[in-house]
Amino acid sequence: MPKGREPLGKRLLFALMVPWVILMGATPPSPGSRIPIGHPLAQARASYIPPASEKDPVLSSRLASLGQVDQVLREGELGLAALGEWPAQREVTSALQGGALRIDDGGKIQVWIYTPNPEGTAERVQILGGRVERISTERGIVQAWVPVAWLREVRRWPEVKYVEEPPYPHVQQGTIISEGDFVIRARDLRRIVGLAGRGVRVGVISDGVRGLALSQSRGELPSVNYLDCNVVPGTDPTRTGAEGTAMLEIIHDLAPEAELWFGHFAMGTPLDFNAAVNCLAERVDIIVDDISWINVGPYDGTSLVSVNTALALNSSGNPLRAYMTAVGNLARSHYQEKFSSCGSEGVHQFTATARTVDRDGIGPSCSNPILVAPRTTLKVFVQWNEPFGGACDDYDAYLFPHGSLEILAYSENPQTCTQNPTEQLIWHNGSEAPAVVDLLILSRGANVREFDIFFIGGSPNFYTPPSSVPNQADARGGVLAVGAINVFDPTNRELSPESGRGPTNDGRLKPDITATDGVRVSGSGGFYPRFFGTSAAAPHVAGVAALLLECRADLLRQGGPDEDSAVEREALREALLLTAQDLGPPGQDNGYGHGLLDAVMAASYLCRDVSQVMWGDLDCTRSVDAVDALTALRYVVGLPVSQQQPCPVVGGAIDEVVPWGDVDCDARVSAVDALKILRYTVGLPVSAPEQCPALGSLVTLLPPFIPP
Repeated sequence: MPKGREPLGKRLLFALMVPWVILMGATPPSPGSRIPIGHPLAQARASYIPPASEKDPVLSSRLASLGQVDQVLREGELGLAALGEWPAQREVTSALQGGALRIDDGGKIQVWIYTPNPEGTAERVQILGGRVERISTERGIVQAWVPVAWLREVRRWPEVKYVEEPPYPHVQQGTIISEGDFVIRARDLRRIVGLAGRGVRVGVISDGVRGLALSQSRGELPSVNYLDCNVVPGTDPTRTGAEGTAMLEIIHDLAPEAELWFGHFAMGTPLDFNAAVNCLAERVDIIVDDISWINVGPYDGTSLVSVNTALALNSSGNPLRAYMTAVGNLARSHYQEKFSSCGSEGVHQFTATARTVDRDGIGPSCSNPILVAPRTTLKVFVQWNEPFGGACDDYDAYLFPHGSLEILAYSENPQTCTQNPTEQLIWHNGSEAPAVVDLLILSRGANVREFDIFFIGGSPNFYTPPSSVPNQADARGGVLAVGAINVFDPTNRELSPESGRGPTNDGRLKPDITATDGVRVSGSGGFYPRFFGTSAAAPHVAGVAALLLECRADLLRQGGPDEDSAVEREALREALLLTAQDLGPPGQDNGYGHGLLDAVMAASYLCRDVSQVMWGDLDCTRSVDAVDALTALRYVVGLPVSQQQPCPVVGGAIDEVVPWGDVDCDARVSAVDALKILRYTVGLPVSAPEQCPALGSLVTLLPPFIPP
């Protein structure tokens, strides 16, 4: 809490206010109920909050609290337990437990220092005894570890504008083959055409590759290069998260001969993440990540992670041809509305609107109830529409137990026109029962602003599905954000309720495309055997892109490092987007994007040339059979046809729908069967009978593909 607030004063204030509320008839509401406008409890909460004049103008609210706790501990030689229920101590403890504050064994804390002179400030940090990790000259940020006891010294340096804890990321959650392989028809390209991702490098960025050795021993993964792009020295990606292993397994299922890479940034800061992106972009053809960033910048593609990813993809010096990222699973964990006063105390009123859902139908309320599961950490990220580095309207955020005055967590960052328009709350439900907590937003500014609030680890009563696109997924420049369709849906058409919806805050369509989630993986490293979320959908798109680049190897880097690859990137992107199965409302939309990925149609669009195909007895055996069909199909998608392929057994299966062999049931395998099979494989109807072309005749097998 702000400087000068002593534990005794807080306890006394709380003790005095609780009887007053009871006397006023402010009976605590039951879980799921609202705190109505004018309710004494809402008024009491607002008056319980300290004035803005007590804020530290240079340190974030959380770092200011840490400094107070550290000072008490050093001067009083007390343990944390002796601080009891002091809100500052609770806030620091929750932040440490939830990873929002990171302190090393030497008592140094990781911070971002905003300054117009980053080189000079970095030099002063080193003289102080700190450790400088990264410098962003263009953003004016020094990323460093400084002694906690020296935070107050750093804040006094004249060139320092603001010091805060860095933002940290969130992941969006063999013999075992992803069922999405069938749904998006990547299997057809492998079994019938022979594509496997040969000669293509695919890189993954996620939380880690724990369980990699086990997955490899089970035959689920080949060798993975995770050393060359481990950008945080001293960290081991095989000992952290296992979601990267699951993503690599999906890519390997779809493109089994692609070369696999992993970029490790130890789930660090945005600058660490950018380093991993840049490292892979210089070495691989495709990158896919499942990392979401919140409060790194506006959700309009201008954050430092979104801009860097777009630059990495579009740099002529990089071999990179496609970048996919999970759009996130936050459609029901996002709130976006303008400030609306809930009475006269400057508290925000939550209510249902044309785009915002009131889940339990509680009606207009002075707080937003949030359901938090047992043993779960809740993080609430608040942002509003002011410039980063120039926020003048001051908002603060508070968490209360449902129907209580006790502050569980708070964020009182200063906004005096040099800081960011952000607040962050963190609270851990350590009980064995679910809990309901109330979010209260207090306005201290003069202007009405629009909030963007994301909830991690909790389910808010009021939520806004549109524009639930976090930083990184909002990137421009052809970066593909991927939504999710659950593989259990028998129609393969229903969008996952959690899959993020667009538009971005600058009005662009997101996601760009959808693929399947809920697919099977090996579960190595303690990961779930069923992989849900857009984190599972995104690697499906990356795997199909690897198949397409094999059949169009001319799209890969051909010349030197200065080769302009804009045409190649656009060709691959068009093949993926223009051939997707349109779902939802007709045309592109902010739920499905362009639609469900279709590997076969993408290959028919990008790879085939049907202007000259000799349809008939291609292998000179004086019969038109399945070998001819396979040979023709390989030619159509641009693969060699000189080597003779084995003839499939008549009556074997392409899949559960179209048998291989006597498709028209006339007791023989002929050109009619071959043509029907070929039409099915590239996504055209097969029910109407086709006339058998004469052996050796020159025909156009398929009409030119016309994008929808």
